[in-house]
Amino acid sequence: MNKQMCVFDYYGKPDYKGSRDEIVRYSIENRFTNSINLSYCSNCNNVPIALFQSCTEYFIKCPVCGIRTKMYKHLYEAKHAWNKGELDHVRKGKMA
Repeated sequence: MNKQMCVFDYYGKPDYKGSRDEIVRYSIENRFTNSINLSYCSNCNNVPIALFQSCTEYFIKCPVCGIRTKMYKHLYEAKHAWNKGELDHVRKGKMA
């Protein structure tokens, strides 16, 4: 059942439960992000990887064929985009 898709893989944001505490919010967001399983690459059927360029620029990329998402402020947004098939253009060569 590994890599099984669920409703939350396509929609949703973390529920911070009204908390303004940064540590609590980070913990909730981290659990939410880690609960999203990435689907295999639609181009080559390999396992994608989550990457970042800065603390507010996350993207998902296939290390084999190079397709990727655009940059997102949150990793869970990049994971949602990957699972929905919202891909940027094909980039070959270096990792980022």
